[in-house]
Amino acid sequence: MRHSAWLLVMWSGFTLARDPFQPQAEVQCRMQVAEPDGWRLQGIIGTPTRYVAWLRSPEGKNHRLGPSARLPRSSWQVAALTANSMTLHVAQSCPPQQITWSIKGGYYEMDDTTAVPEFEPALAGK
Repeated sequence: MRHSAWLLVMWSGFTLARDPFQPQAEVQCRMQVAEPDGWRLQGIIGTPTRYVAWLRSPEGKNHRLGPSARLPRSSWQVAALTANSMTLHVAQSCPPQQITWSIKGGYYEMDDTTAVPEFEPALAGK
């Protein structure tokens, strides 16, 4: 009786072992992750082969993120960078989570012209 119980324990250990060279059958899903609040996309620079995004954290610190970089203290990761937008996603989330931040305006457009005082030339002779 004692030997059969011992064999059963040993056999169950062999059946639960996984071949480390084979891919895992199922991927663990992460639950919903909160969207990053307080982060601001300041700008994107670079060339089409390598863009870099500049972000400001809620604490007021600047961060430079490239392709596949992770947002500090977060599960959000850079999925895509273009000249005008940045897409973040959470790896292995169920359901898939993704957000896109875009830069407002065109390439040569200013933020707001109403905040800039108009230039008034001085009148000659006064």
